[in-house]
Amino acid sequence: MCAVDFTEFSVFDLAALDPQHFDDLVGSEMKIVDSEIKFILKPVDRIKSPSPRGEPFSLTLQSPASIG
Repeated sequence: MCAVDFTEFSVFDLAALDPQHFDDLVGSEMKIVDSEIKFILKPVDRIKSPSPRGEPFSLTLQSPASIG
């Protein structure tokens, strides 16, 4: 599955996202809304869970060495 183009959404259902949506974005710079700071997406962490509601995951964003 390819990455989601989040720029086309103003509001979307977070429950519909899964880790594969972010795999192609690892290492990419991401700008946070209403900020000029760009963060880098680190590898997506998949979390083991017995939940039947999809694959849980976490995202880590690396900030620049200096902000401001």
